[in-house]
Amino acid sequence: MYYGWLQDSIRDLVESYWRVFRDAPYALVTCIDSSDDVRSLTTSRAIVQLEESSDFLDSSLLFSGGKIIDLARRYDLFNGFDEIWLYRKRPVVGKPHGFSIVSPLDLNTERPPGELLDWFTTSGCVLGLGDGIGMNYLTDSKDLVEWLNSRQREFDLGGEG
Repeated sequence: MYYGWLQDSIRDLVESYWRVFRDAPYALVTCIDSSDDVRSLTTSRAIVQLEESSDFLDSSLLFSGGKIIDLARRYDLFNGFDEIWLYRKRPVVGKPHGFSIVSPLDLNTERPPGELLDWFTTSGCVLGLGDGIGMNYLTDSKDLVEWLNSRQREFDLGGEG
């Protein structure tokens, strides 16, 4: 398992049309603007009502068909302190309550909780992202870590990230 912290954000990934969002067509949004009851948010309820590619899984918002970029941009979803989990297959198990990779957690200095790691593995998750003050990531893919680190190097060199 790989995890860490980068100077990046989910919004910046969305704005850059990061290809990983298309490679993992399912996205479970478990936190928006510090709210982990995403289902109760007016915007989430409107999205599920208006968009065929969206649904709820427990208290989280689920996007399918690689639509996270389009819908996040259309509804101005990610502005900080957000958390998403990407999948290649539709997830059937929601994230356990009480665990988060949103800031102020820093996965460069702290280890993710064991129960969260177990859920990540058994749920078939590919990548978890939590932002706020920079962005934490959790994945079992060395390739994804390389893509994230290449974005960090661009940021460090003064690029757009």
